[in-house]
Amino acid sequence: MTVVTTADTSQLYALAARHGLKLHGPLTVNELGLDYRIVIATVDDGRRWVLRIPRRAEVSAKVEPEARVLAMLKN
Repeated sequence: MTVVTTADTSQLYALAARHGLKLHGPLTVNELGLDYRIVIATVDDGRRWVLRIPRRAEVSAKVEPEARVLAMLKN
């Protein structure tokens, strides 16, 4: 795991807020992946989330097909 600076933390909290998540407490950040930065955080209702933040624009293109598969598996 990685130590996160205050500036990084502020950016991560702001990014989550833009997507409707209000994070609380410390963040655990994994910088080891080539495509995604992984953040493990707790939201205001106590649930824990794993956030995958794409490192490059072309990685974002993979998200929509993954979301469709996850929605299908959920149903």
